[in-house]
Amino acid sequence: MSTVTFYAIGEIADTSIGFAVIVARSRGYYLLCRHKDRLTWECPGGHREKGETLLQTARRELYEETGATDFTLTPVCVYGVAGVQGETYGMLYQANVHALGPKPDSEIAEVVESKTLPKGEQWTYPHIQPELLRGIPAQPEHAHVIEHVPFISQLVKYPTGCESIAAVMALQYLGLAISPETFIDEYLPQGPAPKKGEDGRYYGCDPWKAFPGTPYTDEGWGCFAPVIVEAVGCIPGYRAEAQYGLSLDEICRRYIARDIPVLFWATIDMADPVRQFRWYTERGRCIQWVNPMHCLLLIGYDEKGYIFNDPTAGERAYYPKAQVQLCYHAQGEQMVTITKENEAK
Repeated sequence: MSTVTFYAIGEIADTSIGFAVIVARSRGYYLLCRHKDRLTWECPGGHREKGETLLQTARRELYEETGATDFTLTPVCVYGVAGVQGETYGMLYQANVHALGPKPDSEIAEVVESKTLPKGEQWTYPHIQPELLRGIPAQPEHAHVIEHVPFISQLVKYPTGCESIAAVMALQYLGLAISPETFIDEYLPQGPAPKKGEDGRYYGCDPWKAFPGTPYTDEGWGCFAPVIVEAVGCIPGYRAEAQYGLSLDEICRRYIARDIPVLFWATIDMADPVRQFRWYTERGRCIQWVNPMHCLLLIGYDEKGYIFNDPTAGERAYYPKAQVQLCYHAQGEQMVTITKENEAK
């Protein structure tokens, strides 16, 4: 049986290190590879080629074996594997992968994103790879993803119901067995959608107080944080809190790092926000609508972007920081958290 030993970087001569192994995560998932001649799984990595630095080896292997095109690599330590022919050395890296392209043709037959790691004989090298993972932090300090957050798509059934879907995902994460239909039909305040009046202006309900139209049709619009707070407040045992103007760094520090998902107002696909429609409430308030308005559930971050359960784009959708900031600002920098009443501060 092989024995794995960890060494500080610099403790082993660079010329003695012949391998690079990368523990890679994409959107909070582990990236695992399967060789075409095996049924077992392994982390990306391989031999150092002549003339390469170790970082070049790690970059090449990560791309060739996974198709990763945008990533951050961090060296962790040197590892040694003692066998019958002595000890061989490799550099252990961790990687945050921001974008995956097509996998190049190689000996790797399959790449998967997995919430969990293989066990025992599911590893190609069961006496080595699990040991290497002991050298990797469970989550890098600059990244965190909340695990086991349910995902629900708004497509087909709830075409304009992003706020309700985001709220239901957060409630289900807290353990409440509630459906989108129950949330919409029993708790969500709803009012008239904007319609053109005799004076040429459009009139409808205030989206800060009720949802204009119905989330079940394309003719629905959307609502803002106070409406969701009111809806959740009607559910026994749960409460919601809206906040405005928090920086994204503060949101991540205060909530995401503590495994509290955040309802987050932005735009569909983080498209550039456009102010192109307005209407008036019965009290004369002018509503300037910012298209394409959207509500998502923020569940993670890394140094380059943010991770959402996005009711339209899918589970663990990843968007770059600058674009998220732009869209968040355009929608008034509003967010909502949901807690059980006995856990609320």
